[in-house]
Amino acid sequence: MLGPGVTLDPEVIRNAAAAVLHYFKAELGRHSVSVVEFTAALRQALQRLGFTVREPAPSPSPTAPHHNTPAEVDLSRLQEVARGGELEFFQSLRTDLFERLRSEPGMIVYRGLRGCAKGLCSARRWNDRCQQASDQIVDYLRDCLRLQTQEGNRCVICVL
Repeated sequence: MLGPGVTLDPEVIRNAAAAVLHYFKAELGRHSVSVVEFTAALRQALQRLGFTVREPAPSPSPTAPHHNTPAEVDLSRLQEVARGGELEFFQSLRTDLFERLRSEPGMIVYRGLRGCAKGLCSARRWNDRCQQASDQIVDYLRDCLRLQTQEGNRCVICVL
């Protein structure tokens, strides 16, 4: 959309981008927006301000995700289902990850890390053991993903 030949004032672009973000957040009540949606809205805003914005030529990306919608997993729920403690939880987590990777998602979002770590530690309040469990879950997901990436899968994992 913007390239080296652009003579547009950066302040105009910043203000237009801020207005677009405000529109999505305040007007539509959205907390996340895809790059495609944001770019289209910014393009439209700049055009309405009287600027000529050309459509970029589509370029195929070898690492582009196969699916636009990220797969979402609730870690707390996975932990609750694994009644056998940590061993069963990590086995369930690995199985879940590998099954999801078979469908070649562009992104997998694991939510509920704090609650899951507290559940694994049987803790009511966050403590050092919970932090260790949290770190262990993230490291385990990284290791599992690294194994799959070596086999050619391309995926981003986000742990919240």
